[in-house]
Amino acid sequence: MINIMCAGNVKVLDGMIIICISLSKYCKEAINLFVLTMDLRVQNKDFIPIDKNQATKLENILKKSNNDSKVTLIDFTDEYKKDLEGVNKLNRYTPYALLRLYADMMDEIPDKVLYVDTDVVFAQDVNKLYSIDVSDVELAGVKDYYGHIFIGREYMNSGVLLLNMKKIRETKMFQKARQMVLTKKMLFADQDAINKLVTKKKLLPYCFNEQHKEKDDTVIRHFSKTLKFFPYFSTLNIKPWMVEEVRNVLHINCFDDILNEYQKVKGEFLYE
Repeated sequence: MINIMCAGNVKVLDGMIIICISLSKYCKEAINLFVLTMDLRVQNKDFIPIDKNQATKLENILKKSNNDSKVTLIDFTDEYKKDLEGVNKLNRYTPYALLRLYADMMDEIPDKVLYVDTDVVFAQDVNKLYSIDVSDVELAGVKDYYGHIFIGREYMNSGVLLLNMKKIRETKMFQKARQMVLTKKMLFADQDAINKLVTKKKLLPYCFNEQHKEKDDTVIRHFSKTLKFFPYFSTLNIKPWMVEEVRNVLHINCFDDILNEYQKVKGEFLYE
């Protein structure tokens, strides 16, 4: 069983659908997908949680490849409100970006789990990444494409992290990260906290979190924000579910079959 974790609300459900379709295409091993969510509509009317019906539909996509696959929905609303409610005032991200830092408090999360942001697409079998040994480190990740230049040589992107939860619980790294996010204003919030507090890590090749341009060996393509310097400085923030922009602006066609399938099934999720 391959354990994978992602987090968010209905605003990124499109990304979760694409993740499941791409996982199912390339991986025949059973997937246990943990979906972390919260109901924060009292804070923002758009902060609608993923519900059980949507989780079941995600599970059905995974079961097309292996009937033993499953989706485990974890609603962390009450626990979040006790601890970090309002912390998003300290940074430009939604509270859902912080949910991964609670994984050590969730009994459902196993000792080894792959965390992925919802703007990734799998381009090969996930087991190429998941099978990497992390028994002697807290986590394994890939250098941030821009951050390792402008912030620090070993500064990691937190959008794809292979986590050794057993060791993270022992070192209390996530607990310390939550406290840091609560008390210190940081540009990249939990990503900065993880980079500052990790005591032992494994740096992986870019193919496991390709943030710039997919290549023949790319296992995970991460549609993170891209900087353009010519003919003038600008940013591109195109996500996988922005299908026309992916094809016509980024000129990416290698995921056409996955995105075509996404367009066929997304209406079944009743989240608009």
